[in-house]
Amino acid sequence: MKGITSTGARHVAIYSISELGGVAKACANPVDESDVHFFYDAFALITHPRRIPNTEIEVDAFHFTTLLPTAPKILLNVELDDYGIVERRSCGCLYEEYGFDRHLRQIGSFQKLTGEGMTLVGSDMVRILEEVLPARFGGSPLDYQLEEVEDEQGFTRLNLMIHPKIKIGREADVIETVAEELRRGSVGADMARAYWQQAGTLRVKRLEPVWTSRGKLMSLHLARRTAMSGQGSGDSSAGA
Repeated sequence: MKGITSTGARHVAIYSISELGGVAKACANPVDESDVHFFYDAFALITHPRRIPNTEIEVDAFHFTTLLPTAPKILLNVELDDYGIVERRSCGCLYEEYGFDRHLRQIGSFQKLTGEGMTLVGSDMVRILEEVLPARFGGSPLDYQLEEVEDEQGFTRLNLMIHPKIKIGREADVIETVAEELRRGSVGADMARAYWQQAGTLRVKRLEPVWTSRGKLMSLHLARRTAMSGQGSGDSSAGA
C-alpha cells in the first residue's frame, strides 16, 4: 500500500473471492486502508478459531455461506483460508445508508509457505517482501519474490528472487535481514527462521520475479522440480 500512496495515487479496497465473486467493497470513511463493507444480503459469514499447522498461532478463520440462488457456487460454512476483523459499526458512508453496517478489515490469508515442511502465516513474508527489503536494498515490491522449488533429492527449497537491477553488495545481508525480520515476527515465523537457517533452505537468486499469465505478481511462486546443483555463483544459502 505504501508503494501506491507514495506516488500520490489512492487505492480502493475490494474483497473478492474467485468462488464467490465480490464479497465486500471499500468504506468511504474507513478505520484503516483495509476497511470494507460486507455484503450480507448475499453471504453469511461466521468465524471460528483456526490453529495454523506447525505453529502456536490461532486466527479467526472466515467461513462463508451463500444466500442467493444465483451464486456461482453453493457454499455452507466453507473455510477459504482467510481471516480478519469482523465488526458492526456506524461509519456514515453511503453503504451504511443502504443498510450495510457490517465491516471487515485486516483481511489476510493463512496460506502455507512450506519451505522444509515449516508453515508461515503469509503476512510475515509478504511484509518482508513488500516493505522491508525494498526499504533496505532498494527497488519496489515488484522486484522481490519467493520461489518454492524441489531439488534433485526431493527437498523443498526457497529461492528469494531479486531482480538483477537491484544493486546488492553482499547477498548474505539479504538472508540475514529476512532472518532478523522473521525473528521479530510471529511465533511460527521465528520457528521457520530457525529451521530454515539450520537446513540452509533459503537462497538468493538474481532473476526477475515470475508473473502469472494474468499479469499478477504473487509473493510465492511455485516452480516445477529443478536441480539446485546447477545454479551459479549468484546464490547464497542461509547458514546457522
